[in-house]
Amino acid sequence: MALEDAAAYGETFAGIYDAWYSDITDVDATVHTLNELVLRGSISLELGVGTGRLAIPIAKLGHSVVGVDASASMLARCAAKAPGPNLGLVQADMAALPFGGARFGMAFVAFNTLFNLTCGQAQRRCLANVVAALAPGGRLVVEAFVPSPEPTQRFYDETARSDGHGGRVLTTSLRDPKTQVVSGVHIHQPAGGPVARYPWQIRYLHPGQLDQLCAANGLRLQDRWSTWDKQPFTTTSERHITVYQLVG
Repeated sequence: MALEDAAAYGETFAGIYDAWYSDITDVDATVHTLNELVLRGSISLELGVGTGRLAIPIAKLGHSVVGVDASASMLARCAAKAPGPNLGLVQADMAALPFGGARFGMAFVAFNTLFNLTCGQAQRRCLANVVAALAPGGRLVVEAFVPSPEPTQRFYDETARSDGHGGRVLTTSLRDPKTQVVSGVHIHQPAGGPVARYPWQIRYLHPGQLDQLCAANGLRLQDRWSTWDKQPFTTTSERHITVYQLVG
């Protein structure tokens, strides 16, 4: 996957990302739990740092964080927030991380960002590169949705919601159970403004599939919760926060 291909999502969504997603999950609970998981004195790595929703408050706690994103526009918006000296920003494709040498005590990838890698090969490369960059005993933390049972054929869906500012967002999507790829578009009609289209695509993984990929790369399942405040994960949970630890 070329860097320009990996950057497409971020370049498209950078202008509206904070307005739409700044409170998409409980930032305080997320930061609190990640703070507990940090290996003291080590550097943490965020994959898909975006505009710094999580990396900036973690860095402000005094932890050293490196944030990776393929999108120059996302990184520019993050840097404009003056995140301070503890946060370093690197433009790179998650599937081709420019790191190695057992450098990071923890890597984390939040809110479905791993699924932005839209083929199995890229997801496998990403996990292999994360492992190569983790220090002994280091952790990988993944937050993602739990897919509903696979449909028997391709499934079209359509939803509408308020944008919170007097406008509307229509979202259409097409799910292919054979490839586990969902392709969609957000069609935004802002109050008093022109219609804008924001295409997106993800390749989802069921929790068991993610466990298998991580195990194949030497990562052992350590914990799994349904929320960042560590509510138990059950068969009805819609999301999971999973902690893997490097074996050996």
